[in-house]
Amino acid sequence: MLIQYLENHAGDNIGVYIPINDWKIIKQKLKELSFFIDEKLNKEMVLSDLKEAFKEVKEHQSGKKKMKTAKDFLDEI
Repeated sequence: MLIQYLENHAGDNIGVYIPINDWKIIKQKLKELSFFIDEKLNKEMVLSDLKEAFKEVKEHQSGKKKMKTAKDFLDEI
């Protein structure tokens, strides 16, 4: 990959130029990485929600929490 740096009048690097084919490869890899991260976060959220749901069920079974009926839930939405 041929990388060229863009400089301002003071000689400071202010940008990078890379060939378009290299840019397309980088974009695809970032897209794949983003999908992986999103999928992992979604799994973590689902697991967290399931743990909370099981906790609420146990609290209900032990009499510590009153649960809504399906009818009450549906009436709310």
